[in-house]
Amino acid sequence: MSTHIERLAKGIVDCTSSIPADVLQRARFQLLGLLGATYAGRLSDHAALIVAEGKRIAGNQGDAWCFGGDRRTTASAALFVNAALACCHDFDDYLFLAHPGLSSVHTAVAVGLETGADLDRCLRAIVMADEVMGRMGASTLIGPQNGQLWTHVHGVGAAVAAGVLLELDEEAMAHAIALTFSQPNFALWPGFTRGGGKALSAAIPAVMGLSCARLAKDGMRSAADALEHPAGFWARFAFMPLPQMLGGWGETWLTRTLSIKSVPGCAYVSAVWEAVSQVLAAHAEKHGEGVLNWQDVTSIDVDVQALSLGMEQLVGASLFGEQGRIDSTALNFSIPATVALTLTHGRLDAADMTRSRLAQHQGDLKALEARTAVRHSARMTAELVQPFVGAMHFDRLLRDLPKGELMAALARVGWMLRKTGRGGPARLGLLETLGNLWGPALSLLHAARPEPFEMGDVDLLGFEFRFAARVAVHGRDFSYEAQVNRPRGAAMASVEELEAVATQKFRSEANRFLAPATVESTIRKILTGNGSLAEVFAEVARPLESGLPIIGEA
Repeated sequence: MSTHIERLAKGIVDCTSSIPADVLQRARFQLLGLLGATYAGRLSDHAALIVAEGKRIAGNQGDAWCFGGDRRTTASAALFVNAALACCHDFDDYLFLAHPGLSSVHTAVAVGLETGADLDRCLRAIVMADEVMGRMGASTLIGPQNGQLWTHVHGVGAAVAAGVLLELDEEAMAHAIALTFSQPNFALWPGFTRGGGKALSAAIPAVMGLSCARLAKDGMRSAADALEHPAGFWARFAFMPLPQMLGGWGETWLTRTLSIKSVPGCAYVSAVWEAVSQVLAAHAEKHGEGVLNWQDVTSIDVDVQALSLGMEQLVGASLFGEQGRIDSTALNFSIPATVALTLTHGRLDAADMTRSRLAQHQGDLKALEARTAVRHSARMTAELVQPFVGAMHFDRLLRDLPKGELMAALARVGWMLRKTGRGGPARLGLLETLGNLWGPALSLLHAARPEPFEMGDVDLLGFEFRFAARVAVHGRDFSYEAQVNRPRGAAMASVEELEAVATQKFRSEANRFLAPATVESTIRKILTGNGSLAEVFAEVARPLESGLPIIGEA
């Protein structure tokens, strides 16, 4: 009998040449949007350190390059730099259930440039990596990690993307995957939500995954049962593994759930930003100005679903650290900071997230944070869970699981949450989050249909990421309220909406470094072209000479 890794490899090799046209189109949007996030990362306080390390890795030799500058380098060095830059402001993309673009896109581009691949082959590598990463994230849903802390997916994603471009056969692809799971990555919350460690969460495992693909091509082998072995991956990374999520190859395309962020920050703050922007628009319509004077704001109420509340608790009781300074990494996960920055600047922009810019407005931000209350909405949580029933058939999945083992696994999640957080209130909030999700989860068990769960049967056309938010801003003589049920660019956004979000994201960020004509030419090539990657990105390697730092400068 074949192992799970061997079946993954077979699915990848069998499906690479038969990806539906609409899925490949979404990969074009993903490529464009992720490059925008990479340019935004060049503005981060961590950028110079990342670029310097990239130089130490490889110098100026090779056929790949770092976006935001004109320096050619090796695929491994370019992957490290570009993946880290794209991660700096949490401005990436996501799908069910992974944040894949950091590694899938940048591995495909770097290896594609190195091997002389065309855009079509690059897009196919991106899609196959996305599909594996989403399935692997879902397989560890009930476990100690979640969301972006599933950093192990970047190792396997990079291995798969590189494997497609290196034309690995089924056996070599299986061993490339197995090699990544011989050394799976495991991120920790303290370093992820504070400081620069988060920027490395995709870069380090992705570079390892690329090496694993090359080694497998050259004949290195590993344990193909690394996932299900009693002392293997799932035994360490899941309280209750869900191998059922690894199926559906050729039938279920998780890339159809691709979601592209329109502003920097965790996916849970996107709707908050949109709601505050609607408040500013209402204020402008009434008073003729878009930016509120924060001193006129007396209170701000933000209602969110359970996952957003849990993320807020993980950041901590206050956005400001022990020394009273705001942390730019924590800012991207903070609902009060999102509200404050949008109210004070009229936008949410990476250029406003440097230490120097934040220090200039620290008093405003701290005052607005103190006036912001984040509350749980049971209705929003129920609406968040609903697509997991109607589209993803989680009712069938939970019903099929052994109830005693499921209860024990959830108890371990509760124990883990009691050990997490930055203090008493944070820990209580995380436990509250689990409790908020418990009711809707039980409803899935009660509503379960008799059919068994099959990954190939899920209905992705009905799936949405309903990361809703309602924001009410109160002042001495005014009160505004706005609600957003699904952030713009989130699944299931129309093709037109995804294209608009990705295009605007790339245009606004790349314009800081490239001539406008180059930006528009690159957009056209990515959205409609099928030439070689070297042709697609030829102009990108010549940045606009301006006062801004470019990636070729340490």
